[in-house]
Amino acid sequence: RKLTMDEKVDFEPLNSLFNASDKTVITKAFQEAFRCRFSGLSDIRKARWKNTFNLDKIHQVDRLFGIILHLVNTVLYNNMNDANAILKLFPSSFNEKLKKGIAKIIIQNYDYWKEASNQTTISAVPKLVDFEWRLDVKRSSNTVSYMAEPTVMVSMQTQEPQQKVGLLAPSKQVQFEMGQDSLNVMIDGLRRIRDQLKKL
Repeated sequence: RKLTMDEKVDFEPLNSLFNASDKTVITKAFQEAFRCRFSGLSDIRKARWKNTFNLDKIHQVDRLFGIILHLVNTVLYNNMNDANAILKLFPSSFNEKLKKGIAKIIIQNYDYWKEASNQTTISAVPKLVDFEWRLDVKRSSNTVSYMAEPTVMVSMQTQEPQQKVGLLAPSKQVQFEMGQDSLNVMIDGLRRIRDQLKKL
């Protein structure tokens, strides 16, 4: 039996990849999609994809994310580490150059994605799956009417402890603000952790 993807799968969103500035941007999108396969894209990433691929609406980002992830999952589930097999998943009318480029990206990342997918260790604590930050300026507070204090807005996607192998654990987004002093304390702590890990 010829192995193909579900006939109802809409490949049209992949055409927006033509709007990418270069191949590296497309590769990064596939890697981000896999990394965010449990949590979904954060609002910051959605906005970035919207601009990168010149999309008009956020729901178009969701459709692009969905087809990329569906394509990757299909390849991994069926152990398709051959470019020719991946090319057969696309409709005959799909752009030849684009599907060959997509197949190449998948093959280049296949081993890492497969290993990550096969991990079945059940964790007892939440796990960090994504991390983003942006600089901001605090203009006022409860006690001061005007100020210009630089701060860092941090967003972390965490995955809750997995209760059963094969059952996806829920994820949540944690956001918080850090000032210069708090950031210095955090950086110092992370450096200590790094130094301890190097000794192991």
